[in-house]
Amino acid sequence: MTDSRPYVLYVTGEYPPHRGGIADYTRHLREEIEELGYGVYVLTLEGAEGDGVITIGSWSWPVALQIREIAETHRIDLIHIQYQAGAFDMHPAVNALPTTLSAWLRLPVLTTFHDLRVPYLFPKAGRLRNAVMLRMARASSRAIVTNPGDQRVLDGAEISTNRIPVGPSLPAPTAPPASRNGRRSVGYFGFPSREKGLLDLLAAISRFDASERPRLVLVGAPQPDSGTHQYLSAGQVYEYAVEVDVELEITGYLPPQEASDRLAECSVLSLPFPDGASQRSSALIAALNLGLPVVTTEKDLRSDLDTLTDLPQLMTAPAGDIAALHQEISRAFASDIATAPLPPEFSWPEIGRAHARVYDEALNGNGRQR
Repeated sequence: MTDSRPYVLYVTGEYPPHRGGIADYTRHLREEIEELGYGVYVLTLEGAEGDGVITIGSWSWPVALQIREIAETHRIDLIHIQYQAGAFDMHPAVNALPTTLSAWLRLPVLTTFHDLRVPYLFPKAGRLRNAVMLRMARASSRAIVTNPGDQRVLDGAEISTNRIPVGPSLPAPTAPPASRNGRRSVGYFGFPSREKGLLDLLAAISRFDASERPRLVLVGAPQPDSGTHQYLSAGQVYEYAVEVDVELEITGYLPPQEASDRLAECSVLSLPFPDGASQRSSALIAALNLGLPVVTTEKDLRSDLDTLTDLPQLMTAPAGDIAALHQEISRAFASDIATAPLPPEFSWPEIGRAHARVYDEALNGNGRQR
């Protein structure tokens, strides 16, 4: 029987069993898109596994030739790049893909910008680095963003976008969250990072009196398996925890269900981003889905988190204000805070349907019909 399904090639810096937000995101999206009748191949780094997964050794200039060969061999109809500069080792070859592949293959090349960080070109590249990122967005058949902040940036550059949010990277806990009347703990989910405010969180917890100071439970691997990222080592985190006299537990990597259940044992979750919270963070979306109060930070919260600000479990302190963060965590311990489900657009089935609509538009615009 002839396979008439349209085929998508995902180009991603991470894919399971790689550990990281982009790996989880791409796996979830693939599952939804296949349910909607698409065939899927994935191009990523060595170490990934699964049907239709094709691996390469590194991200460098020959990647465009490799993708052209894959597209011609496997009858690819659409290429979708999951862009995060760090996951691609900051290499500019990935930024050039929409321009190169569109010319070579005459296929739609879509890019989801999981962040707008720019690639590394050479020392003092300055504005040229930002121009390379914007050119990638303009050259893409469709530019997809995950949050209002990134959408504002591309809108300001007069680049049309589709906004499709990130879904939760963890399943619901197998049991209701533990009672917060026992020994208190603060949960943190994800890689240990200054960008998620881990050191600020330790400083805020240290402000509790020693007799009632909660411990911090860090659920997640110490660092990603690949890519160029700036994370704190476990040793650095433990050293700072000792310095501020906070009891710390680092679980290491846990499978998604175990990670969900472990976080649900905490009293409060906190991700105090120094630059303010954003829908960009899959860790924040996952935390808000676990039935616990979540303390984060704000700069322009309404515009950056949009409908998430209506969730009663979302509690905020001004970004960078350690005293206010301590007060919000204290309030979360003391108050009976209700929780509510994520808005429908954050469910993975709806995220899949939103992508399918964009894929259909891109394919029809290139003379292909579903």
